[in-house]
Amino acid sequence: MRKTLGIIIMAAIAGSVSADASDLYISEVFEGSSSLKYVEIYNAGATAVDLDTPVDVVLRRYSNANVSGTDVDVSGTVPAGGFFVIANNSTDYDPIFGTADQYNSGVGHNGNDEYDLFDGTTIIDTFAGDRHGNDTDFAANQVVYRVFATMPNNGDWGTGDQVADGMDSPSTFWTVLDVEAGNANAAAVGTPGTNSGIEAPSPVSDWMMF
Repeated sequence: MRKTLGIIIMAAIAGSVSADASDLYISEVFEGSSSLKYVEIYNAGATAVDLDTPVDVVLRRYSNANVSGTDVDVSGTVPAGGFFVIANNSTDYDPIFGTADQYNSGVGHNGNDEYDLFDGTTIIDTFAGDRHGNDTDFAANQVVYRVFATMPNNGDWGTGDQVADGMDSPSTFWTVLDVEAGNANAAAVGTPGTNSGIEAPSPVSDWMMF
């Protein structure tokens, strides 16, 4: 009886984790001075998403107009309706924001880098995918938030380059806030792992991914 109950519990836990990563979105990208940088992923689905199985989820960074990227193998679970934060390192990140879900030096973007989020070999979302191969800064020393009111969208930046503090990207898919020199206002403008309001999604049922 005890063994049977254990099997039932394990099955219930397994069933609570989604095999479909298509509900994942890049929701926030922070580019501060030194190595204070992070990328936040949001799970818009009703079940948790395992980033490792059955298909490995990878965040690929394209830096300085390179058309070949550097892969960040993200690992862990993103809870339903929750966030997962990958920071460049703990030394810069932890004193300001606390503990990230993962640390990887591959998250070392600057103001002209784009990201693709892959589920296996399939791109499920991007940060500024239309900037591929462009070496002009568009988000230097800024934190960039996804505007979920515009969803569904593919995460493109739109034509044009960097916009002023508090403005939307040309595509209107992102809102930016300036990060002050030395990250002086980092704690005020960055909101890793939480719902900032800017990135607050409309009910998931109202939109589906592109």
